Amino acid sequence: MEIRTTEPLAQALTSAILAGDVDTLRHLLDGDPLLSKARIVDPKGTSRTLLHIAVDWPGHFPKVVQTIGLLIERAQIPRPRWLAVTRRRDHSTGQRVPMT
Repeated sequence: MEIRTTEPLAQALTSAILAGDVDTLRHLLDGDPLLSKARIVDPKGTSRTLLHIAVDWPGHFPKVVQTIGLLIERAQIPRPRWLAVTRRRDHSTGQRVPMT
C-alpha cells in the first residue's frame, strides 16, 4: 500500500508518529491493518515505511520507543534472532544457561 504525502491519511500518520501520539497512531492502524506496512511516497517518488519515519533523523521524537514497538507489533516484523536470545552456552559445561 502506498500513500502520497499530500493525502490526509499520510499526514495524520506522520503527525502522530512525530508527536508521539501513540493512541492516535493505534486508532489509525486499528482502522486498516494494512496501514502498518504502508509506504508514504513523497512528490519525488521516494517512499518510506512508518518505521522509517519513526527513526528518521534527527530522531528523539516523543514516545518513539512505544511508537516503534506498536509499528513492529502491527506489521508483524519478526524479532531479530539476537533479540530473542535469552540463554547462552556455558563453555565449561556445554549446558545452555540463562543470560545474566
